[in-house]
Amino acid sequence: MRAIYAILAVLSWCLASGPAAAKTNWPQQPVRIVGFTPGVAPDVVARLLAEKFAATWGRPVAVENISGAGGNLACDRVAHAAPDGYTLVMCGNGSLTIAPSLHARLSYDPVKDFVPISRSS
Repeated sequence: MRAIYAILAVLSWCLASGPAAAKTNWPQQPVRIVGFTPGVAPDVVARLLAEKFAATWGRPVAVENISGAGGNLACDRVAHAAPDGYTLVMCGNGSLTIAPSLHARLSYDPVKDFVPISRSS
């Protein structure tokens, strides 16, 4: 649980006070966070982040639950969304690191279709 709070703190700091936020007035429209089935750990974290982000940015942040295929459907939805920064994904390691080894063809490329918004050390 401490790790989740640490991630929340780091993400909040990165998104609220990072260089991109300082140079632009993003967001200008509502932001979506796409994630897992309601009630599981990534969903809970996404909802906590959405609440803090909405308060910080002064814009609505909605959590959209996409269940199925261990998060691959959510990653597919975000990979094919407009690359404008208004659709974020809350996914686990399985969709980005394990799925490419299990499936010969994925509808998304875990390396090329996503841009991290925070780094882990």
